[in-house]
This record gives sequence, structure tokens and C-alpha cells, in this order.
Amino acid sequence: MKNVGLVISITLFSVFMFSGSPCQAEQKSHSSSVEEHNKSVVQRYFQDVLDGKQFDIMNELFTTDIMMHRPEGVLSNLSKIQPLFQSALSPHTFKTTIHDIFASGDRVFVRLSHQMTHSSVKALLRSRIGKFDVRGKTIHWDAMVIFRLENGKIAEEWVSRDELGMLMQVGKLQLKTSRW
Repeated sequence: MKNVGLVISITLFSVFMFSGSPCQAEQKSHSSSVEEHNKSVVQRYFQDVLDGKQFDIMNELFTTDIMMHRPEGVLSNLSKIQPLFQSALSPHTFKTTIHDIFASGDRVFVRLSHQMTHSSVKALLRSRIGKFDVRGKTIHWDAMVIFRLENGKIAEEWVSRDELGMLMQVGKLQLKTSRW
């Protein structure tokens, strides 16, 4: 009888030690649900705001003091960004393809491609080396974006995109091939 009690004790100890405590399992589940929520917020930003032009829902997805770190500069404050996005994107067709999306804690990491077809109205491509008229052109580019979320909303965004490829597509840069 002593051995049965010992076996049960060892089994319970093993289950407790190697499967984690109920609190740890609950924390992992909570962390996972927060990360899934954060990914869905980021996906809504791309699908509903950029692609779908639903600029009125930006207040649901972003904090009021949002900071967007982009190659051409930093954008801040939702009250300034929302009308800027509306005026800059409304006349054009925007399509996002998300290739990978990962979440860890309050961060969401996305590898994606964008395609933007600019209408015939004035359209500017802003880059680190200047602004260029891209009216009537379609531009494709790849990007890596990192988001930090706060209380379920996007608080910061960092964008790294293929500006060289974009500038080559609009004819502002050309590769020179050399002969050996």
C-alpha cells in the first residue's frame, strides 16, 4: 500500500512540474489571446483602413498619441494622421498581401507586400531623397513592419520598406551595369 501512495505522489508531482501550474497555463492562454487580438487589430489596419479606406475606424485601432516611424519621417497624433491618410489614400487603389504575421507580448511583426495604383489626381511618392509625382502609376513594394500595441490599440509602428525598388519603378533611379 505504501508503494501505491508513493507512485501516486510521484505521478502527481511529475504532472505538476512538467505541465506547468494551472496559473502558468492560464497565463499562457491569456497571453495567447492577447497576441491573437493584437494580430487581428493589425490585420484590420491593413485590410479595413489601407485597403478598404474605412478611415473612420482608425480611432478603434490606434491610440490617440500614435507614433508612426516611416522612412520619410515620423507621423504622430491620430487627429493629424487620420485626415492625412484619408486625403493621401482615398483617390488611389491600395492592396496589401500579408506574407507572415507574428505576435510576441505587445509586439506584432509583419512581412508584407503592397501594391498601389495611383489615380490621375496629383500623387506624390515621399522618400528619403525627395518627393516624386507618381500620378497614374502602379507601384509594388515589400515591407517589414513592427507594431507596439497598448491596451489593445496600435501605439507605435516602425516601417522598413523597399524604397530603392519603388524609386526604380517610377524611373527616378536606374541601375548601371558595368562590363568586366
